[in-house]
Amino acid sequence: MNAPHDPSSVGAATAQNATFNEPLRLRGGAELPSFEIAYETYGRLNEARTNAVLVCHALNASHHVAGYYEEDRKNIGWWDNLVGPGKPLDTDRFFVVGSNYIGSCFGSTGPASINPATGKPWGADFPVVTVEDWVEAQARLADRLGVSSVVGVDAVVPAFLIIVLGGVGSFWGAVAGGLMVGIVVGVTGAYASEWSLLSMYLLLIALVTFRARGLAGRKTALEN
Repeated sequence: MNAPHDPSSVGAATAQNATFNEPLRLRGGAELPSFEIAYETYGRLNEARTNAVLVCHALNASHHVAGYYEEDRKNIGWWDNLVGPGKPLDTDRFFVVGSNYIGSCFGSTGPASINPATGKPWGADFPVVTVEDWVEAQARLADRLGVSSVVGVDAVVPAFLIIVLGGVGSFWGAVAGGLMVGIVVGVTGAYASEWSLLSMYLLLIALVTFRARGLAGRKTALEN
């Protein structure tokens, strides 16, 4: 990571939130009546709207990809060494977007958010979200940011940079999601055995479940 005053840093980053009041129908059958996505951008979108790069984060990361926060200069983006002027993701050339997945605890709508039906945090009642749901939400964000095609209604993201879990979302966005993707760059989305995937899946269920239990203050299905 680079120091805040490094000339190759993007500098002070600004965390933003995009609110979507249109319902998001989830693959599991539930529906979010509205949702928010936390995101950050670095660089500028060109006139043709063709230089956008969406960086998909890993499970334990967030939308804070590069730079630092003015109020907390030690909080440096997790990929700061690769995003910035003259770096591999050159912000003098590319419009880089880091967006937080829905269901996360880093600012996008998730278990800690208020359930409009109850006025209380969703907690364990937050619906299951899938990779397809992430991609659909990101497609809406891309459209909101003006990264759009002149020949269609889908969002256009020419390149994906993918990190571990982000690799799954990037490939889904390329082959079946709502994002029209020109290039997919796989960094660490490597092959894993079925047993490895199953172990990770069970761990994720445990983490999300007990996080939700803490928010809701009640037992979950795993404990009953």
